[in-house]
Amino acid sequence: MNVKNMHLICRLPTVLALCPVMLQAAVYGDFQYEEARGEIVITGLVDPLRTEPLVIPGAIGASVVRVIGAGAFSNCTALTSVSFPDSLTFIGESAFQGCRTVTKVTFGAGTEGIEKNAFAGCTSLTGIILPEWLEDIGEGAFEGCSSLASLIFRSELESIGDRAFTGCTALTTLRLLGVNEYIGNCAFSDCTNLVTVYMGAALETFGDSVFKGCPGLKGVYFYGDAPDHGEDIYPESDLVTSYYLAGTRGWKPLYSGRPTALWFNPLRIVACSVNRNESGPDLDSCDITVMGPAEGVFLLEACTDLQLGDWVPYGITRSLDLVGWAMCCELCQADRPRRFYRVRPQ
Repeated sequence: MNVKNMHLICRLPTVLALCPVMLQAAVYGDFQYEEARGEIVITGLVDPLRTEPLVIPGAIGASVVRVIGAGAFSNCTALTSVSFPDSLTFIGESAFQGCRTVTKVTFGAGTEGIEKNAFAGCTSLTGIILPEWLEDIGEGAFEGCSSLASLIFRSELESIGDRAFTGCTALTTLRLLGVNEYIGNCAFSDCTNLVTVYMGAALETFGDSVFKGCPGLKGVYFYGDAPDHGEDIYPESDLVTSYYLAGTRGWKPLYSGRPTALWFNPLRIVACSVNRNESGPDLDSCDITVMGPAEGVFLLEACTDLQLGDWVPYGITRSLDLVGWAMCCELCQADRPRRFYRVRPQ
């Protein structure tokens, strides 16, 4: 039994008693796995050169798949995409490290932990949406994912480990919806194209050199009080300003040796785009992006004539998310007069 796989099993609250039990190795379809008392650890592929999309099963027989074992798919250089079931809880250390042809990873809703170096060196991975119940991202988990341009956090993480996203050079904007405790040393270092970061209100502490070597970083926007930090979170990132909201605490003229400024964040429409539908113009839709104070409530209004000012509410009141963003969508019927939009706080 692989000691690292046993460590992962021990972290599962429902199977703590399994730690002294030797797991039984077996094969199911394309997968190698180990099993004990109804819990499955996927340990690898029968054919490491498999090229088809990899879909991890949620169960094998009557046993539930809970863990991707340490190094299970590392350096499987023919894989192109991976999908995880909702039953999966942990992705083990170096599980997909060096899978340089993987472009897409779809997480299941139940994933709680992504271990050290789990996806390090997946240089073709372009975007990820992290699952809602994720608690921790391990050290170096996505280090060197140089094509990663879209990173969406849907959960309230406890922590992001050291160097978790080091060298993710395609990132330009980060919206960290909720990191409650800690962002580790060099977590986003050498993200050389990073320009803007939005930080949620719950963060307590930065490690050292979190944004080291981000020469284009210009603004880090904080929704809460000034977090504690290491010696310098911005080395080699000389253009950055830390912006804070009125009423938040702990802000001084300098934060980690870089200037600070009051952030004026009014409710406003920042983008409006039309999505054309191949079935006909009556099914075209309009996406309206609104930005403002985090969790603020607003009403979208529309009118057809700015001179008359016949503004009428469109739909119900809506709420911005934890970093102050919202998307509104409506159909654009071809026979309807053009409309103008505005937002009002509630």
